[in-house]
Amino acid sequence: MQKYVFFDFDGTLADTLDLVLKFGEEVSKEFSLRPIAREEFKRHSMREALRLMGFPTHKLPEFVLRVKTHIRQNIDSVLLFPDIADMLKDINRNGFRLVVLSSNSKENIEHVLQTNGLVDQVSGIISDSSVFGKHKVIARALKRLNLSRDNIIYVGDEVRDIEACDKIRVPIIAVSWGWDDKDRLAKTGCRHIADNTKDLERLLAEVSSS
Repeated sequence: MQKYVFFDFDGTLADTLDLVLKFGEEVSKEFSLRPIAREEFKRHSMREALRLMGFPTHKLPEFVLRVKTHIRQNIDSVLLFPDIADMLKDINRNGFRLVVLSSNSKENIEHVLQTNGLVDQVSGIISDSSVFGKHKVIARALKRLNLSRDNIIYVGDEVRDIEACDKIRVPIIAVSWGWDDKDRLAKTGCRHIADNTKDLERLLAEVSSS
């Protein structure tokens, strides 16, 4: 049976957190925000981190929209995490099909993959989001690709990724280099957490054979 790996993009393949934090610094006077360090941000959910920064909750939708615009305008500065390119090639060689599933735009994702010579390494890019939860996004992707839960392994970097996969019983491997730190991920009870790309390759082989 062909196995698919669904990769989140922001915080899993590409490091966009610094762009978000930089944008927060740029608008700090406008919203009367206090600065927050990367490691402190990673210890909290996005909503919690913004509350710590003093961000007005009612303006969150506006902030998210402006962050997306900021990322689009600065997409050339978005880098993949170390060893991601080699890892994607290795996973492909091991017989997996790779899909990027993200709320980021397809154009942004394609641009970063193209810049790194990786467009041919993925079978598909799906840009989607839902106010009803990430599990809805994953479920729609399964339906769109005519896949069952047994066909896929999800790879993400946030607690909400783990919660979404648990909700629809999709196996997940969490990575500790993204938006949420390892302690936050571990508190969910997630059994598979990768600290580096070699860990991830090993866990993919383990989970796919179980």
